[in-house]
Amino acid sequence: MAGSSAPWIGSAYLFLQSTCKTIILPNLYESAQKKPCVFKALKLALADSTGSVNGVDMLKVHCSHPHLIVQLKFCKQENCRRFLQSYREGLLQKSLQNHLQLSLAMTTVPLEMELKAGNEHLDNMLKDEDRCLECIYREKVNGRGREAKQ
Repeated sequence: MAGSSAPWIGSAYLFLQSTCKTIILPNLYESAQKKPCVFKALKLALADSTGSVNGVDMLKVHCSHPHLIVQLKFCKQENCRRFLQSYREGLLQKSLQNHLQLSLAMTTVPLEMELKAGNEHLDNMLKDEDRCLECIYREKVNGRGREAKQ
């Protein structure tokens, strides 16, 4: 990784689930009217987490009830590091809740989040940022994305 002229690229999956029984994220995303609102909320929250609109790419959003699974692609290690810090500190979750609330015109959208790279559950190792970066870096993706392994 270090000293290499090749760009740093990695991938992770963000699993999202509402803890409210009346808010089912996959159903909202599958709705033609609500999908743009959910997508916009995701984009804005991810931009907040890295400090840049281009900090992380959303390659694909999968609906796997009860989860909404977002495939993320990072093109710079520093952006990935900022994302991990935001995720660990709960800032990403708070930002996404706020953006969903605004874009869907709801009072509150309680969320549970889980972050995975390959078979690794990154939530279990968030304090070891370098190990998380290593797991994300090992997950290579092409520009078109790839299907989630379920």
